[in-house]
Amino acid sequence: MAQPPVGVRYKDALGYIDFPRDVTAQTRENAYAAYNQLAVQRVQAIGFNFSATDYLNSAGIGLIISLVEDANAAGRKVFAYGLNSHNRKLFRMVGLTERLTLVADEAEMQAKLAPPAEPQAAPAPMAEQKTPSEAVAEPAPAQAEPQAAPAPVAEQKPPTEAVIEPAPAPSEARAEPSAQVVPPAEQANPKAEA
Repeated sequence: MAQPPVGVRYKDALGYIDFPRDVTAQTRENAYAAYNQLAVQRVQAIGFNFSATDYLNSAGIGLIISLVEDANAAGRKVFAYGLNSHNRKLFRMVGLTERLTLVADEAEMQAKLAPPAEPQAAPAPMAEQKTPSEAVAEPAPAQAEPQAAPAPVAEQKPPTEAVIEPAPAPSEARAEPSAQVVPPAEQANPKAEA
């Protein structure tokens, strides 16, 4: 029996395997030959194109699972597109959607791969610019709040306590300043009054 052709394409770090109309046990050899070509090219992501595929039997599903496991083990991202609704359900049932990403087409695959490469260069300077301004903004309120709140509360309470005891405090307070200025006169006045 002739083996169905399996197409292979690659550009830069992206590779594509174009599966035939029927994916069965007879597809295995050509599918692995295509995958090995992509591995030699050291692609980082592979798109499985099922646009022409109408039939997948259990051997064909087993082949896809093996290819996905090999790609994941090698650190490659795997995408699948062009699946009809029946094959999409089949992929979900066997757990393939947990190991690969379903996309609508090659453009969506490329879009999903492109953003991680672009934002890495752009956010780094933005993050560096935001981080210093946030760091400057954070310490200022943190320092202002502890100094503003505890200091006035602590200062207000002792003066209130000092005001509550004015009778004994004024004579003691007067004794200290007057004792420094003219000790004999002040000390004689409180004793004479007493």
